[in-house]
Amino acid sequence: MRMALAFFISAAVAASFAPAHATDFERELKANVRASTFEAEGAVVRGDSDRYVFEARKGMTASLKVTSIEDNASFQIYLPGSKTASQTADGENLRTLPRAGAEDSAKSWSGKLPATGRYAIVVGPTRGNATYKLTVKLR
Repeated sequence: MRMALAFFISAAVAASFAPAHATDFERELKANVRASTFEAEGAVVRGDSDRYVFEARKGMTASLKVTSIEDNASFQIYLPGSKTASQTADGENLRTLPRAGAEDSAKSWSGKLPATGRYAIVVGPTRGNATYKLTVKLR
């Protein structure tokens, strides 16, 4: 049985009258196991972030990379069932993959995924505004 991989893109949009992350849009991209590479380009302003969500099985290998013109974009990868930093004010239930947490400023990550479920990738600038390209490969 082939497992369909679903990628969800959710980029936060801040309006002048609303706080950051108040308005989200989401677009679903589906790929089967043979076509499991996803690329996205975006731009984030200081204090904001873009969110990408994907489904994966325990034991799959994931490789992620973010590049930016000024080398000022990084990401965090949140485990299934975990909230992201923008979803909680007190830091509860913020579980990330090793070397891909908020303090790591990860620009690349590769390894086996520890659980089945929905993972979240949050891309943001390390300084100023950032224009980036995110590449996700699942095997």
